[in-house]
Order: sequence, then structure tokens, then C-alpha cells
Amino acid sequence: MRDAATVRLLGGGLAGDALFFAWTIPNAFRRLFGEGALSAAFMPEFARVLEQEGRDRARDVARVIISTLGALLVLLTATLVILLMLLPEQAVASVLDLPLEKVDLTRRYLALLLPYLAVICVIAQFMGVMHTLGEFVVPALAPVLLNVIWIVAAVVAGPLAGDDTVDRGFVIIAAILGASVVQFAWHLPRMKALGVGFRPVRPRVTPELRAVAVRLGPLLLAMGAAQVNVVADRSIAMAALPDGGVVHLYLGMRLMQFPLGLVSIALSTAVFPVLNRMFLREQVDAAVTTTRGALRMNLLLSLPAAVGLLHIAGPLVGLLFEGGEFGRTGVELSARALQGYALGIPFLGVIMVLNRVCFAMGNARLPMRVAGLAVVVNIGLDLALVGPFGEAGLAAATTLTAGVHAVILHVLLRGRLRIGPARPLLGSLKGLLAATLVMFVVLSAVRLLLIPTFMEGELGLFLDASRVERLMVIAVEVAAGALAFALAARALCRDDWRLLLTCRRRDDAGPAR
Repeated sequence: MRDAATVRLLGGGLAGDALFFAWTIPNAFRRLFGEGALSAAFMPEFARVLEQEGRDRARDVARVIISTLGALLVLLTATLVILLMLLPEQAVASVLDLPLEKVDLTRRYLALLLPYLAVICVIAQFMGVMHTLGEFVVPALAPVLLNVIWIVAAVVAGPLAGDDTVDRGFVIIAAILGASVVQFAWHLPRMKALGVGFRPVRPRVTPELRAVAVRLGPLLLAMGAAQVNVVADRSIAMAALPDGGVVHLYLGMRLMQFPLGLVSIALSTAVFPVLNRMFLREQVDAAVTTTRGALRMNLLLSLPAAVGLLHIAGPLVGLLFEGGEFGRTGVELSARALQGYALGIPFLGVIMVLNRVCFAMGNARLPMRVAGLAVVVNIGLDLALVGPFGEAGLAAATTLTAGVHAVILHVLLRGRLRIGPARPLLGSLKGLLAATLVMFVVLSAVRLLLIPTFMEGELGLFLDASRVERLMVIAVEVAAGALAFALAARALCRDDWRLLLTCRRRDDAGPAR
């Protein structure tokens, strides 16, 4: 809803590109320093102090670490803003062959959004503290606050700014900054109730902070590759594509991230503490079995989701985003970007699971090295494919890079860390591929039946269909595809299907299911 409201307000032009590119930078820092590497480094130390020294001591440690982090982030934000103000716009525009107006607007939007970086990374550490203490509801509602405020601004305040989409972009930025303050205040009462109330203290270096810093370095490099790739993709789109390229990539990636978050991120998050306990107890065989099960479960759910998303890309993008300033051309290019991203979903899920295996074993260097190679591969493919294929080429580069990344990581992990042979996984994959092929055939047959009924654009994008017609196409194809896959998977990959149906908690003595 948030993205739909934004693209309808700003469209796929200058303002949309500038805003979504500017949003990419603080959002990448949030994912990396907030919810990613920093949280992964901070939470174990907080949990250790909580377990060994009590809640009061853990509260004091959290205050020092979060206050020091906040001071560093404020310094970083101020430095970046100053550098942006000193940016030689004409030189940048000349080197990148961009209009001066686009460079200037992106710089102004980014300078205003950078303070969000500092606030949201601190908020993410609040979330980590509360997760460790078993409180999930309050942190889970924090992003909802951002979305609600953003949507209200786009729907109500945005149109009041007039017809100039640039001014409308400033309204959205004001809403984001206001929402960050609301999100910060939202966590404070519950943290106080939990006995870990936050107040700023003097930043200083402590043994606990050193322990977090030692963990942080390899995690930053291992988990930062994905964010580097996103920034690289959108930078190349900004420089090489016409106005709207960044918007189209953004929308395609957002829709790709839905099944990725629903399946792969949830699965890797759930399996990580189980694997961590198994390796600590030297239960290597159980960890190997659990890893294979997690990989099989990821593929069982993400592969058909990827193929299905590839099939309904056009109707889905049109249904969600067309309207206002966002027209048919934007729908077509965003749908092609989504099709380019879709088949990368299973590979990205494999990477997430295998990275968690490495972290559980205490080896962050392996994923760090492979991730560094993946950045180089991605940028090379971006530059090779953006010219002939545009948005679809940049999205396909992400998918191809994810495939290379997943294969290399699996081979190295299997060979160096004794995760075991690939044969059981490959045997399971044959049945899954056959079931997915059955689903694809059914979807293709359904699409042929729908063509005479609905107006269809090039490559089945249904560009001329109405909103109701698109909804009907999606409903029919999703229902047919899900039913076909369920029946085929039950017959062709019985063990994986049985594993899915019997998911339940088990004690720590056996493999997690």
C-alpha cells in the first residue's frame, strides 16, 4: 500500500527516481547496521550479560553500546551531509551523463533523508534488546507506524503540495523523518516496563563494546554484499536508464521480496539458534541433517513461488501500482524487472540458510569472501546486461549472481566444513523440479484459456486489462498453480511434502523439523 501510494503520487519519472534512490542509502544502512550485522553482533553479547550478570547489568551495557552507536551514527550522518553539500554537481552530471536537475534533486532528497539513518539504526538495537527479552509485539508494530504515516502523507498531504511531483517528494521525506521520531518514542515505555529503560549515557569503549566490534567486522563484510549490490544496481539504473528506471527496479524487487521474506528469511531466522546450539554441543550429524532439511524446505516453497511470480508479473504489477502518475509504460517495465528478479528467489534463500550455517559454526570468513566475489560478478553482469535489456537486464544480473553465489557457497561449505555430500539434496531437487514443471504447464494452459477472455499485452502482461480483469487473472492462475503444485509435490517429492505437513517443535536432542 505504501509503495502503491507513492508511485501513484510521484510517478516513474524524475521525482520518483530521486526519492527511491535517496531512500536506498539509509535503508541499506538500516538493513546492515540496524537489523543485520550489528544486531547479529550485539544480541549475543547482550544475552550473555543478561544470563550471567543479571538484567540491571545488561541494561547498563545496552545503554553504553547504543549511546556509543548513536554518537557514531550522528557523526557519520553529519559527515555525509557535509560531503553532499560540497558535491560538485556539474562534474558528477558530466561524468555520469545525467541531467544536472536529476543530480541536484537526488542530492537534496538524500541530504534530508540521512538523519533517518542514525535514528532507525538505534531503534533496531531497541528491537534486539526486546527480542532477547521475549517481547515481539511492540517491535513488530514499529514498521507499521512508518507505513501508516507515509501512506497518510502520500494520500492526504501529497496532493495538497500541488501538481509538482518534486514538492510532493519533499512531503514524503518529511513524513519519513516524523515517523522515525514516533518509532523511537514508541519503544521507550515497553523497554522501561521490561526493566531495561533507555537513557543516553556518555559514549565510551567497554569490554562488551570490544566484543561486539570483534564480531561485527566479518559480519559486516558477509552481510553487506547484498546491500552493496542493491546500491550498485540502482546507481547503474540512475546513470544508464531513462527516468523511471530506479522506480521500476524498486517495485520489481519489492514484490520479489514478499515470498523471500515469507519463506526464506523466516526459515533462516528460525533455524539459526537451533544450529548454533547443535554446533556448540558438537552435534555435527544433527546439524547436517537440519541444514539439509532447511535447504529442502526453502526450495519446496520458494521455487514454485518464483515460477508463479514470473507468470503473474504483469497482472500483479498493474493491479497494485497503475494509476495516478504511474501509467502503462511503468507497469510494463516494472513487470519485466519483476520477471528478471523472480527466479533468483530460491538461490537467495539458499544463500541465507548457508550463511546462517557458517555463522553458527563460528566461520564468518567464508561467506564474507564469497559475498565479495558476488559483488564483482553482479556489477560486471549489470554493466553487460543493462544496455541491451534495461531494467530486466539489471534484475536478471541479480538472479544470475545469486545462482553463482549459492553454488559456490554450497560447494565450499560442503568441502571445507564437512556439511556432507550434495547427493541427498540433488535427489530431492529432481522431484521438486518435476512438480514445478507440472505447475508451469498448468499455468501455461490456464493462460491460453484466459487470452480470448481478457485483453492481453505483449508477453502475457495484460497491459490493457482492467483492474477487475487483472484480479480475476491472478485469482484463477494462483489457485490453479497452487493446486497443481500441491498434487504434483505430494506424488513426486513425498519426503519433502511430508516434512512440510509435519513441521513441529522438537527438543534440542534431535534435528530441527
